[in-house]
Amino acid sequence: MKGGGKWISRFFTKSYGEVGQIPDAMFKTFSSMFEGKDAPNPHDIAEAVANLVGQSRGSRARRTVVGAAFGSDKANEDIAPVQAKVVEALGLSHLEKIA
Repeated sequence: MKGGGKWISRFFTKSYGEVGQIPDAMFKTFSSMFEGKDAPNPHDIAEAVANLVGQSRGSRARRTVVGAAFGSDKANEDIAPVQAKVVEALGLSHLEKIA
């Protein structure tokens, strides 16, 4: 049945009411972000990697956010102590100390 999948998808999207509109809203938001005048530049990733490589051993950040953080910077900061405890519990703390 040609095009049946799209009909079914639209049917279920409508049946979910406002919640069913979320995927379309997200798609529109991301499309506008990537097509706008302030769209992310893929070269920024290469620059971030080059910057990390250029840093001295043991001084690099565990994570590097490139572009809009969308709260990931705060999440990384908040979860760091939990991750450190997991590494310690696994007996791998020695791997965190780089000479």
